[in-house]
Amino acid sequence: MEKINAIDLDKTLIPFDSFRVLIISYFKKKKIISLVGFYTLLRKIRLIGSGEFKHRVLEILKKDQHYNELIQDLVSKVMVAIKPDVLDIIDRETYPDTINVLISASPADYVGLVAEKLNWRFLASEIINGKFIHCYGQNKIELLKRHYSEEKFVYNFAISDSPSDITLLHIFKKHIFVSKKCPIVK
Repeated sequence: MEKINAIDLDKTLIPFDSFRVLIISYFKKKKIISLVGFYTLLRKIRLIGSGEFKHRVLEILKKDQHYNELIQDLVSKVMVAIKPDVLDIIDRETYPDTINVLISASPADYVGLVAEKLNWRFLASEIINGKFIHCYGQNKIELLKRHYSEEKFVYNFAISDSPSDITLLHIFKKHIFVSKKCPIVK
């Protein structure tokens, strides 16, 4: 059976929140006073949740004429920011029969491009037929099991910084929870 490694993107493989960088890049090209700014304010004061925020903002961004440009710029920033120590750990856990899966609550539009550049597969948040699939928390586990069932794959290794991924980490043989208190040691 093939092995699966699950790698979180934001603040694990890279040191920042990629969706936040995408929004900031959008604000630099546009005016902050926009629907994206409105939803950002609602999220900041916690009137809407993370999933609804991403869904609404993603719908707006996808309609922008500069969206593909923003995505390509973000992918470049992500590729340059990949943490070499995390990549080394992943490489040590990757065997000829291993599939590395970049699994992220961030949008599939750019997570997929990053995964492609790394020669990995991916699972990420996306809008399908108007419905937002948020690859977060328990949904992340359900998506993983749907695409890579435990009957066909060995859950080998996982790494994440997010407390929402603790349950996900524990279904793998080996895992690393990255935190400020427990930095990665080679």
